[in-house]
Amino acid sequence: AGMANRLGCALAEKLAGIATVAGSYYGGENCAPSAPLNILAFHGTADPIVPYTGDDFQPSIPAWAADWAARNGCPGEAVEFFRQGNTTAERWEACKAGVSVQLYTVEGGGHHWPGLPGVGGINATDVIWEFLNEK
Repeated sequence: AGMANRLGCALAEKLAGIATVAGSYYGGENCAPSAPLNILAFHGTADPIVPYTGDDFQPSIPAWAADWAARNGCPGEAVEFFRQGNTTAERWEACKAGVSVQLYTVEGGGHHWPGLPGVGGINATDVIWEFLNEK
């Protein structure tokens, strides 16, 4: 996820978008994409490895998503568009070049891939495939 984020910052004009799960995002102040980029992220609020609320070295996950929305020229605030079980999703729309920024928050979720056997919940693989396939 962190690598996808860095690629988005450095190679936006070559990508349809990036999708991340439980990512760690350092160096946001150095992110200057050359074009707007579709962003999709999943993150659990109880991730013990990459805290949802951030730490001394990285932003909170909502702040990271909002930073991408600002880079993409998305006006206004995010709007919730999905709620199922312990997962909610919000997105910023009307961004430059028709891109969007979407953040799926898994309440109580840890550092794992949503939808895997034993993890349950929304299937991140299916959502990511549909998101990137539309772009």
